[in-house]
Amino acid sequence: MKKKIIALIALLVLVVAAAAWWFWPKPVHLDAQGWSYRLGGQDAQQGQAAKVVLDGEVWRDWTGKRTFSGTIEVEGHEAPAPEGQRKIQVRLDEGPADRVVVYGWIDQDGPHTEAYGALYANRGMDKIALRLFESEGMGKGWSSASGLIVSAPASDREEALNVANELMEKDMQGEILK
Repeated sequence: MKKKIIALIALLVLVVAAAAWWFWPKPVHLDAQGWSYRLGGQDAQQGQAAKVVLDGEVWRDWTGKRTFSGTIEVEGHEAPAPEGQRKIQVRLDEGPADRVVVYGWIDQDGPHTEAYGALYANRGMDKIALRLFESEGMGKGWSSASGLIVSAPASDREEALNVANELMEKDMQGEILK
């Protein structure tokens, strides 16, 4: 009887420890050299190095789907929100609409929201591709034919495209970024 109680307590401790490990937020700090580039068109071969910094944490829900909560800084692509109000939350394991990086902030003119791009990351959060939205007529958008992407780590356009194609494969439905 005593051995059963001890085994039950040990099992309970193990279950609690596993649940804590599963649900406890994992810290994220990516400080990598990336590459900013445009797809297709006459500007396709141009690009430039861009430092990428992600700071925050990733937590999982009970189904295992991940959410990044923190800040993203991309050299040459300023976030629209003022300093101190740039914390975002992005679902990482959902479809393209859930990956959208939206900044919300309040200033003297009232509340504001602005879509910045869409974040793709691998499980370890050590590779990212960020589709950056650009003004198109009345709103903002992105196109696989001419869109702007920042991928990290990458030291040139070819490495950057490989990272983006790897991370965006599911959402691109067989289309290869070029």
